[in-house]
Amino acid sequence: MARKNNGILSFLFGFLFVVLAFGVLASLFARLDTCEHEWDDGVVKTEATCTSAGRIEYECELCGETKTKKLPLLEHIVVVEEAAVEPTCTTPGWTESSYCEVCNVVLSIKTEIAAFGHSAKVLPAVAATCTESGLTSGEECLHCGLILKVQETVEPTGHFVDTNGYCSNCSILLDYELAVAGLEETDVVVGESVAGNLYRLYISETTNVHNIFINFDNGWRIGAWSNMISNSNSSITVHLQSESSVGYGSSLENIFRSEGYIDFYIPLGETISYRKMTGPDSYDEYTMTFDDTITISGLEMPEGFSIKRLVAPQENEG
Repeated sequence: MARKNNGILSFLFGFLFVVLAFGVLASLFARLDTCEHEWDDGVVKTEATCTSAGRIEYECELCGETKTKKLPLLEHIVVVEEAAVEPTCTTPGWTESSYCEVCNVVLSIKTEIAAFGHSAKVLPAVAATCTESGLTSGEECLHCGLILKVQETVEPTGHFVDTNGYCSNCSILLDYELAVAGLEETDVVVGESVAGNLYRLYISETTNVHNIFINFDNGWRIGAWSNMISNSNSSITVHLQSESSVGYGSSLENIFRSEGYIDFYIPLGETISYRKMTGPDSYDEYTMTFDDTITISGLEMPEGFSIKRLVAPQENEG
């Protein structure tokens, strides 16, 4: 009877141990399943190189669980054996050759690049003028600037006088006498509003030029004079000036001088520059624009001098 009771007690103690052990294990597994891991900094188990990956192992500081992670390949340390050379129009180039200083693997192989040849850019021709040289068209390499086709010089064409005395190419006046041959003289009338701007001043052979004026209603006038005792045609200047004689522009262009007269333009429709004296050696600069028509308000002409306007025949008839 006593043995039977001992067996029952042993069974009960064994069953209780199993139950307790199972509870402990279940609690441990529950902790493992719910652990919020706090990983350490890890220990490198295998160093990474430029040819093989490495491995690092981390351990949870709470539950002791471990994990591993691959370390990426290191970059090659490049050694350039021969630098790349760009090709040109006439010489080939090549690519870079290099290897890794650590693992000696070849990273790039020298490969020839063919010369790409010249690329022509057209140099446009420049037309010659009556007085300036021109150029034929040429060619220049777009890449290296080598002249592939030389531009030849074209000589000036020279002027060609038309039937009116002007160059048929550039319209410059070549033969003034021919140009005005068809014009007629008309009297300059005080109070007349005129659009024509070509005038002829007849010069006395015996009287010295002194203060010849053509006055206009805009406050300006044409003045002609000479400080020479002899009445030389070439010594006479024609000026556009203000009536106060303190403001004046450059001398008008005496476009033609002949024995006994001077022809000149009045700048109708043009803007001129002029100076107003402010001291013996100082002045201010201004500009003045003339209308296309102007009214002559007065003439001051000494004996032996006269002024005419040159007009086309149809204008004179009108």
